Amino acid sequence: LEGTLAVPGDAAYKADEKNWNPAFPEKPALIAFCQVALDVRHCLEFANTWSLQFVCRSGGHSTAGFCLATGALVVDVSQINDVHIDAGARRATVGAGTSFGKLNHVLDLYGLHVPGGGCPEVCVGGYMQGGGYGFTSRMFGINCDNVLQVDVMLADGTIVTANAAQNQDLFWAVRGGTGNNFGVLLTVTYQLYPLGDIWAFGVSWPIDNAPEGLHYLQQHYMKSNWSRLLGYQGVLGVDKGAQKLLARGMVRGDAQAGRAEIAGMLGDGGGTLELEGIGSYLHWNIALLDNIPDIPGPPKGEVLKENKFSTYIGRVLEVSEWRRVVDYFKTAPNPACTVGMEIYGGAINTYPAMGNAFVHRDVYMDFFVDTFWYTQAQEGPARAWLKGFRELMETYWNGHSYQNYPRRDDPNYRWQFWAEAFNSLLFVKQKYDPTNFFTFPQAVSPIPPDAPRSVQRATAPSMFSDPVIVFR
Repeated sequence: LEGTLAVPGDAAYKADEKNWNPAFPEKPALIAFCQVALDVRHCLEFANTWSLQFVCRSGGHSTAGFCLATGALVVDVSQINDVHIDAGARRATVGAGTSFGKLNHVLDLYGLHVPGGGCPEVCVGGYMQGGGYGFTSRMFGINCDNVLQVDVMLADGTIVTANAAQNQDLFWAVRGGTGNNFGVLLTVTYQLYPLGDIWAFGVSWPIDNAPEGLHYLQQHYMKSNWSRLLGYQGVLGVDKGAQKLLARGMVRGDAQAGRAEIAGMLGDGGGTLELEGIGSYLHWNIALLDNIPDIPGPPKGEVLKENKFSTYIGRVLEVSEWRRVVDYFKTAPNPACTVGMEIYGGAINTYPAMGNAFVHRDVYMDFFVDTFWYTQAQEGPARAWLKGFRELMETYWNGHSYQNYPRRDDPNYRWQFWAEAFNSLLFVKQKYDPTNFFTFPQAVSPIPPDAPRSVQRATAPSMFSDPVIVFR
């Protein structure tokens, strides 16, 4: 390997075996830090020879811990992170292990942009393949909507290029079909957009006024609002010691244009402007949600652990329904427990519903709940609160969830992530990975015969039928 290898007993292994979320510990047999494509090929050959499970990891941020597995060969691509900018064509070609912290710093030099996540340690590989939401997604689309081309190494070590002209089925599937399914993503080419300084804002509502605020936002600032100037997220969380509804976002324009864009939030919407400023996306993408939620420091020897679920909201909830949601949130067992709302509309909803494997185009928001704990004593109440919240949301969601926020032990994930696109994904999976070499607990795979009767099945046939793969 050009890169390095960590095995149990090595000094570095203890740190290398950890993901961002330690709630799901695993013990890989080997962790290979690949630096070039040939490293990945060597790992594929080794895993095939020794019948090892093969797991891809870029940033290690899988919310269900799927980028590690006990006894597996984990291929970490975080060092495949070159960034090449073609400013004239407004394109970026980046390695799958490129972090958004690095990518955003490079793009800032050119005044160019592609939608990305709020955590700078998240890497392109997993994020893009699951869709990829960010503050500017209402302006420019989901991250995977802006992909022009990918290079993928298949299980036999061959590399294929997929774009709108060749291997179109793989190009469709990789953008939303999630990682570790079809091959090892090596590089991504993005369409970029000019983006200068933005106006950033923070609006808040007292928690008791949150139901009315959420109802107003749904009616005026989500799915039915097509503005390509505004992007924002909502939070039910603890800020400065008090539970609140918060909206944090950015507007393409100056302060006058920004205040005009959110005038309704502050007028009939009942919100209070508590934060505003002009600056770069690079700065405000981090600063807007800094210290939200207000998580207390860890007890000695403990680390923060997380579990979550995601639900899509496909209709306007009545104030009374939002009140039930907010009232349940108020029972959170600790101040770190949070509700996040990734707001849809604009460029997200105008993208063709089957234009790629990210199919969630007719919704108001991704409503997700995070529960956190430090100690074993805190874990039980935190998990119980999350379970109760999930049961409450069964009444209000549309049956689907964001594939970048997977939840373990969910047999209905195929329908929740991909709906009627699933059979098209299954065709692509079986074409490019016919031996099912790439697998994990929520991989693209046939529904097992013994699946619960509650598991929903896609009925739409595959959009694809061509068995030919075009090689480089």
